Amino acid sequence: MTEKEKISEDIVALRQRAEDLLKSRSQAITGVIAARSPEDFRKTLHELRIHQIELEMQTEALRATEAELEKSRSRYFDLYEMAPVGYCTLSEQGLILEANLTTATLLGADRSVLVKQPIFRFILNEDQDIYNLHRKKLFRTREPQECELRLVKSDGALFWA
Repeated sequence: MTEKEKISEDIVALRQRAEDLLKSRSQAITGVIAARSPEDFRKTLHELRIHQIELEMQTEALRATEAELEKSRSRYFDLYEMAPVGYCTLSEQGLILEANLTTATLLGADRSVLVKQPIFRFILNEDQDIYNLHRKKLFRTREPQECELRLVKSDGALFWA
């Protein structure tokens, strides 16, 4: 199901809920209608038309925002997922939150296996201290850190990262 089809279904469902709510309130509204003058009806109709136009404008703005989000998502995919270098996003505790396809290929692991795994699991034991010092400095200073580490592939082979 495409995003547009989902939005269309959501709109139809919202309309149905509104109609159901109107039916449940119709008995209470009947008494109020009897007490209204034609001028009150004209004012109410005018307010409803304005409200409808406002909703149409909001819908148009939401659709424009959705289009911008889709462009952004596509750009993110191109920059992160299809990058020729390995990228992974880590939590402060060192858990892999995201890994691009190149990272998964370099480590010889499926991306779904990488997610929620501690990164230190893939760092050579002798390089663990280097990683920990840079990680601590990163979160202390909030400044970018850079280091070279030897990572271990799933088959045991090493590579520099």
